Amino acid sequence: MTSVDDAFFYVASAQNESDDNKVNELFKKKRITHIFKEEEEEEEEEDMRDEETRKRKKVFTLLLVVDENEPKRVLLGEKKTGFGKGFYNGFGGKVEDSDENVLAAALRELEEEACIKALDAKEIGRITFVWIDEPEKPPWLVHIFRADAYSGQPSETDEMRPQWFALDEIPFQQMWADDQHWYPYVFQRKNFEGTFNFKQVTTLVDFQLNEVQEGSLSMQ
Repeated sequence: MTSVDDAFFYVASAQNESDDNKVNELFKKKRITHIFKEEEEEEEEEDMRDEETRKRKKVFTLLLVVDENEPKRVLLGEKKTGFGKGFYNGFGGKVEDSDENVLAAALRELEEEACIKALDAKEIGRITFVWIDEPEKPPWLVHIFRADAYSGQPSETDEMRPQWFALDEIPFQQMWADDQHWYPYVFQRKNFEGTFNFKQVTTLVDFQLNEVQEGSLSMQ
């Protein structure tokens, strides 16, 4: 082979190698694009599932009025009728279509059930309740609020009988089984999120509960 032929051979080889590299590079890009597309589709499907779950949830509020003066105490109400009758709880209920937002719903429920107005209510936690033995029953998403200032005098209503309790005398034995786990977060002003799984309405099976940074409560 002459030097000219050698030069042509090397040029041709380099050209072929360059073409192969281009093909390989193009293949890699297409493969990466395909992987990203699959990941995006999976994320979209997951978002759709999450959105569907959120749509299925019933949304409620629960507001605790805390008095920081010594001895520190919390205002609870004994449920007089309906679901949870005989249990002590904070004040709240279902968010109605007429409510401007969940805070408005929490304030409305407090006034309806205890005849007082919260002046500084702030959301501090969110809890999802799942009824594992009733799969057709939608989960409940409860927005938890804390208030330290209020106006009016707590008064008994058709639904609730308000009563102050010192923080070390809260009647957890006459309350929902989840309360003893997340009430301390409220008293310590810690933001939290949790999921509580129940069966047979009142039996707590298991739960997850985590402190979260202020302002980072998930948009459920």
